[in-house]
Amino acid sequence: EESEQLARVAETEKRKQEMIRREKAQEERKQKEEDERQRKRHEEERREKERIRLQQKQREEQKRERERLREESRSAEERKKQAAAAAAAAEKKRLHLLAERRKEEEVEKKKREEDARRRHE
Repeated sequence: EESEQLARVAETEKRKQEMIRREKAQEERKQKEEDERQRKRHEEERREKERIRLQQKQREEQKRERERLREESRSAEERKKQAAAAAAAAEKKRLHLLAERRKEEEVEKKKREEDARRRHE
């Protein structure tokens, strides 16, 4: 009877240890699952931050490119205006010189006519 009781106690102890081992194994599985979920969540957050960073970088590059093109266009317009102004100034000078030359020719013609008239008299 005593050995039976010892055997029952030993069996009970063995079952208790087995139950503790199973609970511990289950806790470890749960912890591993939780760790894996957190790892995946962190990885997803990292990917999302990287995606946002790349998007922002791309938007900034596009903005810089638009600004560069705008500046290029502005510079081209400015050069066009300067060329037009230079052409207008050159034309004005040409017309002025032409008018001066005509005046001089007119003065010369009048002198020649005056000289011719005097010689004729």
